[in-house]
Amino acid sequence: MCEVQTLQEDLAQMFTEFREQRCFELLRLFGQVRSCDCDHQIRVRQIQKPALRLPMARRKLLAFCVIFLLLLLLLALMWIYTTRRYNQVAAMGSGACASTILFTHNDCDIYA
Repeated sequence: MCEVQTLQEDLAQMFTEFREQRCFELLRLFGQVRSCDCDHQIRVRQIQKPALRLPMARRKLLAFCVIFLLLLLLLALMWIYTTRRYNQVAAMGSGACASTILFTHNDCDIYA
């Protein structure tokens, strides 16, 4: 019984090695074969690429929306800055220490 089992295992191992060798040989041959159908290769590459590209109209719309939102954000920041400057001038007068964008002067001496 043991001899039959070892024979069966040896045959299975031989067939698996043959199958793997045949696969490697086919892959090697496919790599060596030159194809004259270049359009087919281009189509295959395009199919294999991930489909993450958006249509041109949708990309333009997305770019327009992003630019519009950035302009709205810039407008809001300018509005806040202008309001802050107006309130500061109204409260302390035009001779008060003006704060810049990056540094605020809290210890200004105001002489009336």
